[in-house]
Amino acid sequence: MPLMPARRLPPLLISLTVLAAPLTACGPRMIPHTEIADTPDDRAILIICKRFREAFEARDAEAIVKLASPRYLDSRDNISYASLRDQLQATFDRTKELKLDVTVRRIIVEGDHARADYVFAINFLMNAAEPVWKSQTDDKRMTLERENGEWRVTSGF
Repeated sequence: MPLMPARRLPPLLISLTVLAAPLTACGPRMIPHTEIADTPDDRAILIICKRFREAFEARDAEAIVKLASPRYLDSRDNISYASLRDQLQATFDRTKELKLDVTVRRIIVEGDHARADYVFAINFLMNAAEPVWKSQTDDKRMTLERENGEWRVTSGF
């Protein structure tokens, strides 16, 4: 059987293929050890999540309130900006020790609005005559709005 002659690709197709190769090989840069795009907004939102975790572990209700928007409203837990500090302080007053892990799974930014999906895992020791360690894990969504150039949490603590 005779060999078939090799087909030559048109020069334009070769040029487009060569130009497109780097575009398909490179996706957005990701923040190390996450599946979150490395953008200034995503990094700022991750910092808020970190500050929330640190303030929660320190049982610092005031620091958490500073991360919130005056429009904060969490209908799932029936907490508004006006009741946030008192609700947090009541929780902190009932605990002797606590450890919080916040693992952000995804961040979506749309203009001046964003949401961060995260896993909230807490281990806590209640103030009681016979204290016992307890734990709770939940998938949560934090919503945020940009106010005066800074991200503020509108729900989801």
